[in-house]
Amino acid sequence: MKSLPTCLFCLTFYFVALIVLAIHFLPADAFAIFGVIPEAGDLRITIFLGTPCLLIGATLHVICYRWSPERFDVASFRFVSIGMVLLLAGMFALSWVLSRTTNLDPAMLSGLLERSLRYFLVGAVLIAGIFILSIYLWLKRYPANRIARRISRGDYVGTLEIGESMREEQRDFTTKVNLALAYAYSGQVDRSRQLLEVLESTDEVPKHYTEETFKQAIVLVRTVIGTNVVAMGPSPLRSEISEFNHP
Repeated sequence: MKSLPTCLFCLTFYFVALIVLAIHFLPADAFAIFGVIPEAGDLRITIFLGTPCLLIGATLHVICYRWSPERFDVASFRFVSIGMVLLLAGMFALSWVLSRTTNLDPAMLSGLLERSLRYFLVGAVLIAGIFILSIYLWLKRYPANRIARRISRGDYVGTLEIGESMREEQRDFTTKVNLALAYAYSGQVDRSRQLLEVLESTDEVPKHYTEETFKQAIVLVRTVIGTNVVAMGPSPLRSEISEFNHP
């Protein structure tokens, strides 16, 4: 698991310092959508809150970068910094425009923003849910995954029906392995050997496989053909290969 970039520690203090500076220098209308109109920036607040945050952020910046430049992750620092500035600038600009053009008080603008965000989040959740459900149903109905489920249950006839209905260009390495196994277990050893020759002629390790699992798949098909077993329960190795589901 990748470690959390240490640049985020200093960016937190930079973010607070940026907000304090914004309160001090920006017009009050820039904060209307947040439900407040702050009074003219108090220099004491800027000095006693903004300055320490800026100094702490700069100190952490130097310490974290010198301690481990790789964990600091300059690319992440640059990306988050730009995003942080653009987010605040966009919010302040939106507040200023709405405050000047609608003449609504801060409480109403804040309520408008809250409702808009609520509708946005609900819509985003619904869209994400529909997308995830669609992907799930598509994967469930995908021929290669249906074949894997059938062969893991020992339904070799069903496996062959699905596999043989697929066009040659639709059959990936996993599908061919499962078909070869289904042929062998159902007694069609010659057809299984033909597929084994195709599998063995694969020039490079197939997608989603490692060198080890690729070799295991070939050995498994050879073993099943060699023993000429018509029907047997799923072995752990066979389950591992046949249930290698992917789109």
